[in-house]
Amino acid sequence: MTGLRWRLAPSFAIAAALLAAGCGGIFSDTPRRPLYQLKPALTFGAPMRPIAAQLLVALPSAPAGLDTNRVALSRSAMSLDYYADAEWSDSAPLLVQSALVDAFEKSGAFPSVGRDSAGLRADFILETDLRDFTAVYDSPNAPPRVTVALTLKLIKIPDRKIVAQHTVL
Repeated sequence: MTGLRWRLAPSFAIAAALLAAGCGGIFSDTPRRPLYQLKPALTFGAPMRPIAAQLLVALPSAPAGLDTNRVALSRSAMSLDYYADAEWSDSAPLLVQSALVDAFEKSGAFPSVGRDSAGLRADFILETDLRDFTAVYDSPNAPPRVTVALTLKLIKIPDRKIVAQHTVL
């Protein structure tokens, strides 16, 4: 039996070396893509009258195709693809949540605004459905048309009653 081990040892060493060489791509770094941030320009015509209430902004729900940090594009009404060499700095729902929190903070409409994941108590929570967040290439010679669609629901806490609803296209 000892002689058989000595004869098979070189075969095992060669097999292990081939296996390790074949797996070389598994441990290599993924290609770096440029990261893009969402920085909406926020301007308000007149100062908003503050509401004596606290607001939490929930993480928007989104379909699986948009719940990613890949930058989505569409070439037809029934297609969804992604830019090969570009990524958002975070997933689309997190970008939208951050933009909403920032907008409400800058508006001055609420004295306190936060994310619902912070476990804070609030008077209202803003629930959002992210319906579209793509660059649409529907004309061969024109730049893409960016589409964002949101459905927003303002919910009174603790009643969990919808007190306002709006769709933004």
